[in-house]
Order: sequence, then C-alpha cells, then structure tokens
Amino acid sequence: MDYSIVKKVFDERIKKAGDDEYLKNANILYRHEFAAEYSSFSGDEGYFMELVENTSSFAGTCFEKQDEDGSIAGDVKETAKACAFMCIVSRVYEDLDPIFARDSVHVALDAAHYLLVSGIDLKSLELSEKISMLWAFSELSQTDVEIKNTYDHSLMAGMPQKMSRQKKYKMFVTQILSDVLPSLVSESEDKDSAARALQSIDSADFDMLMNSLLIISTIDDEIFGDETKSKASKAIFEIADTQAGDGSDGDTSARSLSSMFGRILAEYLLLKDKEIEESSDSQLIKVIEYNVINNKKKKLSDEDKKILNERIERYSKEML
Repeated sequence: MDYSIVKKVFDERIKKAGDDEYLKNANILYRHEFAAEYSSFSGDEGYFMELVENTSSFAGTCFEKQDEDGSIAGDVKETAKACAFMCIVSRVYEDLDPIFARDSVHVALDAAHYLLVSGIDLKSLELSEKISMLWAFSELSQTDVEIKNTYDHSLMAGMPQKMSRQKKYKMFVTQILSDVLPSLVSESEDKDSAARALQSIDSADFDMLMNSLLIISTIDDEIFGDETKSKASKAIFEIADTQAGDGSDGDTSARSLSSMFGRILAEYLLLKDKEIEESSDSQLIKVIEYNVINNKKKKLSDEDKKILNERIERYSKEML
C-alpha cells in the first residue's frame, strides 16, 4: 500500500477528531505505525522530530491528569481513552525515547487497574463509554503482552505478569464486543437500522471502534479465541461494505478508513492462509495438530480467496 494513501486517510481522520486530543494524537501515531507496517515508508530525522513535537506534549499531560487511583478524574471514558492512547505512545516511543515509553505504559497500566477493579457495571454504560473501554482493552491486549521491568511501579506491578492480565483484557473485550456490535452491525436482513446506528455515532467513537476491531482481528491467535476474532472481522467487512455501497456524500473520510481497514484485513487473511500453505512438513504437522486440538486455522477455499481478492480490489478504489 502506498504511504500517500495511508497518510491521506489518517490526515482526514486527524481533522475529523477536532478538539478530541486523544483521538487526534492517536491518529498521528497510528498514521506512523500503519505507514511502517503496511507501506515501504521510512522517515528521516526531520520526520521523527516532527512526530515527537506533535505528540509528546499531549502525552505529557496524561501524566499530569492521572489521579492516584489511575483514573482521569474518575471518568470512565476519559480513563479508557487515556489508557488506549498511552499504549500507542509506549509502542511508538520505544525506539525514540525508551524511558518515556516505559513511563507511558505505566500510565496505561494504572488506568487499566482502575477500569478493572473499580466495579464498573458495563451494562449501565453509554454506548460511547463501552466503545472507549473496548479500545482500551484491545490496545492493552496488543501492548501489554509481557512486561519484564524490574522498576515497574504501576498499580498493577504486584499482579502476576502475563496471563492473568491478558485473561482479564480478553474477558472485557469479549463481553463489550458482544454488547456493542449487535446495535451497529447486523447479520440479519435489517441492515438499514444498523447502518443508521453506525452513522449516528460521532467521529471519535467510529475511530475507536474501527481500531479495536482491526486489533482484535489481526492480533496473535493465542490472545483471542476464533469466535471473537471472527466477529470482529465480519464487523469490519460489513462496515466497509455498507459505507462503500451507500452511494451518499456522507463522511468520506470514515468510508476511506473502513475501506483501508477492510483491505488490510483481507490481505492479512490471505497472508495467514499462504503461510500455512507454504509451511514445511514439520511445521505443517504442527499446524494440523493445532487445528485438530483447537479447531482453528481452517484453510481458505478457492471461493474464500476469490471473495477476499475482490474485496481488496473494491476497497482500494474506495480509498482513492
């Protein structure tokens, strides 16, 4: 994918973020991550200086705003957004400023601690709050894979390191996803109501939802189960298909984002299938054993591949 396309899509979403500093700065950092991951782009010194200048100031305010209990003034949505954002900061800054990156992930972990132990009733939350929680725990799932830091002074430092935290993230992601998706993505014939509901959410909620879905769909298979990943993948494709086919002059930047994510997901699924196909005999045996035990990683049929390739072609046109 050309860097110019990635840049254009995220530049439009940065403008759409308006005064939402979390999403504006998150999209600046996502633009960098996506460019590095999905295009041949590599920035020069000036590029990285500008990246730091544009994002470090707001990231620094997150340290100042966080209370001792890990929350942002006890506000669920603000705390969840800060948690997700600081996860992204910690990844991007890992090579730029390792100390700042380490401190950033501690902010995220302290925020996560608040979200996990404060007794939040998910059912009572507004849709926007649920989406922000989904974003936070999706980001934590890919960022807090394994913290091995002797000087981890976060509120979660005393917890067993890898599995217990990841299991909690998985539990929240699964629960929120099951609660949020039915109102926004419909597998029934009544897709119009779901499309209207999706259009009614604001730009920030749309970005948080789409980023969460892509993380869940493409993350390490060991973190989320096949059912959860499948739900997220189907949601991305339906959102992209709905927006690509509505023929309206609505939010073209949202249409471009969903199309780009749809293309990325389709390419990811084809790549994973190719990896299985090209495995050596010994690797293939392991894959087969894994499939039998876990009933996962089924090979794509020729029809599946055709559909995915058609999606890539269609979504590519919607991004231009």
